[in-house]
Amino acid sequence: MGDTITLSCAKCGSNEFDYPGGVQANLKTSDTITCKGCGASGTYGSAIESAKKQVMDQIKGSFGKLFK
Repeated sequence: MGDTITLSCAKCGSNEFDYPGGVQANLKTSDTITCKGCGASGTYGSAIESAKKQVMDQIKGSFGKLFK
């Protein structure tokens, strides 16, 4: 497990997105991002929340393995 998180599209798995103004920096949670792979779009905030959940699930799975 690394110390960076890569966002990926929930529909197609792509990790390339179009960002407002073409820049990934300083995004607001209400900004809309669009997948370059399939065109799906959503808010940056919802993508971050989804990524947080995935990380927590991975951590819980890793800790579970430690105690077996």
